[in-house]
Amino acid sequence: MNKNQTHISKFISKILRHAPEIVGITLDSDGWTNTNGLLEGMRKEGKTVEMSDLVIVVDEDDKGRYSFNEDKSMIRANQGHNKKLQSVKLSYTPLEPCQVPNWLYHGTDSRFLDSILKEGLKSMERQHVHLTDSLETANNVGGRRKKSDTETKILKISTTEAMNAGVVFYRSENGVFLADAIPAWLLR
Repeated sequence: MNKNQTHISKFISKILRHAPEIVGITLDSDGWTNTNGLLEGMRKEGKTVEMSDLVIVVDEDDKGRYSFNEDKSMIRANQGHNKKLQSVKLSYTPLEPCQVPNWLYHGTDSRFLDSILKEGLKSMERQHVHLTDSLETANNVGGRRKKSDTETKILKISTTEAMNAGVVFYRSENGVFLADAIPAWLLR
């Protein structure tokens, strides 16, 4: 993606995951909105975006944040919706043990480690805790809010132990593993 398309991606993320009202759109219960309505709303906010740029953003987003329906008339964010969007309840199917890797990881800034180790992983402003099966991805995600004097810490979760304790895992369309919360005693 070029710089303009990256800028579009960030703006769309804000709209589809956190604040659709910025451009005067609504999301249905599965997070979908009309693609033309999104483009028109963005134009009203001074962001002229062509459908061809939007297709590139959706297709080339390195994290697979967005999806179109089959005819591209509807668009949504695949996960990461803010809790304030209570009308959006993406319907994920709970995973069976054979569908979940033995270990999942969560990257965080060392500033937050003490709190997490006391209280566990919580979804905070999002609807779910985000997890990955890749140490590299966990490190990259954990480092995105890192301050210059802090470290990225990787938390490891045994999915077998977690599922035995009642944790339900889901997987979004772009491969992110999700859970409502992970109790502190399950974190390594």
